[in-house]
Amino acid sequence: MSILTRCTPLEGKYLARIITSDTRTGFREGLLLDAIAEAFGRDKGEVRYAFMLLSDLGEVALQTSNPSTDLMLISPVPLRPLKSMLASKVDSAEDALGAYPQLIAQPKIDGFRAQLHLTSKQIRVFSRNLEDITDAFPEITSDIPSFLIDNHNPLILDGEIVALVDNKPVFFQDISTRILRKQGIQEMAKRLPCYFYAFDIILHQGHSLIQEPLEKRIALINSLPISEHIKIVSTLSTNNLDDIKDFYNKMISAGYEGLMLKDPSSTYLAGKRGKGWLKLKASLPTLDLVIIAAEWGHGRRTGWLSNYHLAARDGDSFATIGKTFKGLTDKEFRFLTDTLNKIVVSNEPYGVKVAPQIVVEVEFDNIQESTKYDSGMALRFARIKRIRTDKEIDEIDTLETVKELFTKQLDRQRRMQ
Repeated sequence: MSILTRCTPLEGKYLARIITSDTRTGFREGLLLDAIAEAFGRDKGEVRYAFMLLSDLGEVALQTSNPSTDLMLISPVPLRPLKSMLASKVDSAEDALGAYPQLIAQPKIDGFRAQLHLTSKQIRVFSRNLEDITDAFPEITSDIPSFLIDNHNPLILDGEIVALVDNKPVFFQDISTRILRKQGIQEMAKRLPCYFYAFDIILHQGHSLIQEPLEKRIALINSLPISEHIKIVSTLSTNNLDDIKDFYNKMISAGYEGLMLKDPSSTYLAGKRGKGWLKLKASLPTLDLVIIAAEWGHGRRTGWLSNYHLAARDGDSFATIGKTFKGLTDKEFRFLTDTLNKIVVSNEPYGVKVAPQIVVEVEFDNIQESTKYDSGMALRFARIKRIRTDKEIDEIDTLETVKELFTKQLDRQRRMQ
């Protein structure tokens, strides 16, 4: 606190942002990694590989500064989370089989993406954002078989945390409160226990597996002992389209989002969205919504109105159901900034309120209840598919439609009682 009192307001602003890892200067990790490589005369690809496993720019700089360190021999470190491998979208099972003649299919689980790190002395759970969330899931960490600890550590598993009711996954929003709670966790764990479903293995007995083909990793993970709260996801290896479609229908009926379709020869690309993993989801309709406000951007988006407030029609008014800046090109940001500036209703600390005139088509992963917006609903992972200059304001979707989609979504899942 004493250093903040000695800062000017501008200095204090950026010091606070540095402390909270929210500088928003537009200077991306990739540029800093290239700078580290240039500073120490290292190959850029090797520096990026090191960051993929260490997930810490400072540690990468330290390792890179030592000329005797072979960056390509760096392995995942137990109790230090690494970024999760990501999947690309695919429109159909046919497209997936067109990319790979053989596929490994697993259910796509709508839970908390997490890593389970196990050593002889500690068991920790980390989120996809690299945060330690161990205390939020005591039933998982207290249910580790001694055989697993004694014979397989150090171990890192990649998976999803879910809760089940009637053997179907509970609605995501109902377990998300676990992460934020500081008290009553034990009671929640008894009332609605959570489970870690492992679908990949990153480290086993201290040996890195990220360069091993997925089919070998799957064979190893299937050999691990399971417990009541630590399970292995179902896996289907096939080159038959009908088998994939049948598996897909079974997973949808069981309450899952769809399938993950994976190349058996794929390595684990931490933090990258490659073509080795493909996600096939039950299709959701897009929504036509109107922009009613926008925030001034930061970093690369400085000078543009972005993070658009999206609303559905609610009788004679409009109800906000989310915000997003995702899905647009620089050209579209400029177009919307110019257009919205012409219809400003009022200036606000965050940006502007605008007349409801600009219609956009919005994609999203699902809908959840929310007290954040006046609609009581929120779109999760909303992104703008296109600007609908061809649509009038009276053609946008209603809040009633949004609630109907929410109800249909719940038909696949279960609510916490």
